[in-house]
Amino acid sequence: MPLNENDRTEFKESFDHEDFEAGVVSFLNEEGGTIYFGVTNKGVSKGLEGIDKTMLSISESLLDRISPDCSELTFVREDQVDGVKVIRVDVKKGYRLFHIKKYGHSPKGCYRRFGSRRKSMTQDEIDRRYIAGVPSETIMEKKSPKSKLTFSIFKIYLDSAKVAFDSASFDEDFSLRREDGAYNYMAYLLSDQFDESIKVARFRGKGDSGDLVMRKEFGKGCIFKVFYDLLDYMDSVERRVRTYFDKGLRRDEYLYDEGAFVEAWKNAVLHNSYHIGQFPQVYLYDDHLEVMSHGDPLRRMSKEEFLRGKSKPLNETLMKIAINVDLTDQTGKGNKDIVKAYGSSVFEFSENFLTVRIPYNPLALDMTPPNVPINDPVNGGVNGGVNGGVNDGKAENDDFEAIVSFVSDNGGATSAEIAMATGVPRRTVERRLASLKKDGRLIRVGSDKSGHWEIPKKGMKTGSKKNGV
Repeated sequence: MPLNENDRTEFKESFDHEDFEAGVVSFLNEEGGTIYFGVTNKGVSKGLEGIDKTMLSISESLLDRISPDCSELTFVREDQVDGVKVIRVDVKKGYRLFHIKKYGHSPKGCYRRFGSRRKSMTQDEIDRRYIAGVPSETIMEKKSPKSKLTFSIFKIYLDSAKVAFDSASFDEDFSLRREDGAYNYMAYLLSDQFDESIKVARFRGKGDSGDLVMRKEFGKGCIFKVFYDLLDYMDSVERRVRTYFDKGLRRDEYLYDEGAFVEAWKNAVLHNSYHIGQFPQVYLYDDHLEVMSHGDPLRRMSKEEFLRGKSKPLNETLMKIAINVDLTDQTGKGNKDIVKAYGSSVFEFSENFLTVRIPYNPLALDMTPPNVPINDPVNGGVNGGVNGGVNDGKAENDDFEAIVSFVSDNGGATSAEIAMATGVPRRTVERRLASLKKDGRLIRVGSDKSGHWEIPKKGMKTGSKKNGV
């Protein structure tokens, strides 16, 4: 069939990320359109090699490189033009300002159609379109996308934090409904039915141009559960540790500072602009990770106030609930902790999102222990390195012994004190303590919130309620 490029149709002989993304953005910002791959700019069908690979690259661009989320406005499929297989991407009209994520709201990131060509928008056009498209609703005013909500997971967090609640007045007490009686968006975030895509994505390389090689999805039931699920995944899978012995002393080099990441992720979850339909994400690269959230905190405070830890929460009610369930506190020290660990340059501000770029520890990336012969059988040499028996078995045993030793000399130790004294990360300490409690080597005295750990006395039943275990 004869094809011509026009204001609704664009042809591509091959795939290029930024060229494709600019085309999609231009259609989203106007009346929509269709992009064909495997067709020359004169409308001649030539087909396309590596269709599966190209479709994967297209999906990557649509899911991860264009903002806001355009997945519900774009459709990718194989098609035939003059009997030749091509790829067809249909794009619907968007109702907000779309842009290439890496360039933000700039002329290099925002495009519109001008006849059969795309055209960069001027900064004045961008500012006008953005202001006109910013929703005025908050998560307290925006309606939940689901009308039937339950809160069993949220109630578990309330119970764990000893927060009393009345089932009869639950919705009112936690401000879960709008004035018209419908559930608001905060209720959706806290509900068992919350099921949006919050992900950890790994890219090959050191920047946005790298290929997507892994994606792990979170976002099934209560935003607090999502918060902890992603933290657990990062701690157990992504936060690699390089352990070796230097002149008889154990040394651990972690890939990144756990406290700084926890604070960055906490801020991303609690201060994200959920009312615009976007969600926080974590992106992993070869030399750093990025924690990204939507919304610009500098609209609420100066950069200096932000870096000093001044608290002006976007989602004030959600923040108060998070404080009640011990997910965060009111000290505002999170940003200060990040600055202390990495400096203020790790914060990257743009018109509609905040990125915390955490560099990896180069010593943790190097798999050859310094000052140790590379054929040293204890450390496993170059090939064994941190992944050999030392790190998997001995390091874990060392954690247990260090914890038990400290508790035996310091009756009434808390998990935070144990972590500080032993150098073992607090979340790792908590896992080790659970194992030691199960084995009967330690007991928990008092509540989970205010209690402490002790060595059981001879003849003591370690499972007795008297001792809080």
